[in-house]
Amino acid sequence: MNELNKMRQYAGIINESRYGNKFDNFKTPFKNDGKKIYDGSGNYVCECSNIEFARELAHILSDIRKMREICEKFMTLPKN
Repeated sequence: MNELNKMRQYAGIINESRYGNKFDNFKTPFKNDGKKIYDGSGNYVCECSNIEFARELAHILSDIRKMREICEKFMTLPKN
């Protein structure tokens, strides 16, 4: 039970991040168009210094979004 409480605490930290609400406005998957990154709805996210960095950042943002969705589901589990 102690491990479950630790996991719930970590999930809460991810969901209550400083940029959480702003980040939730963007939809997956994130894509790069040259140096620019867009979300799944075509909203502009940012521009990177080179194409390789933009490609990696798009993958990272997609992974973070998936982690946040998993943590949101975990936080809604009963506390028994």
